[in-house]
Amino acid sequence: MQTQFNTKPKKKINILLLILLLIAVSVFTYWLTDISNDDIESRLNNEIKSLQSKVDSLNKELNDKSKADQPQGTVLPSED
Repeated sequence: MQTQFNTKPKKKINILLLILLLIAVSVFTYWLTDISNDDIESRLNNEIKSLQSKVDSLNKELNDKSKADQPQGTVLPSED
């Protein structure tokens, strides 16, 4: 009977340690995922800014070219 009393507290301690280990692993995994997501988000934001500046540059270039291609001195239908 004495051995049964000694094993029950050990089982409880082992179960508690297992639960604490699972919680620690879960928190660590969440932390790593959060850091990874922040890195991905900042990289994507930088890429968006870069692409937006390219779009703005190309739109400006297109507007300048369309103004240069328009013949000077012609009357457009809206001006009639």
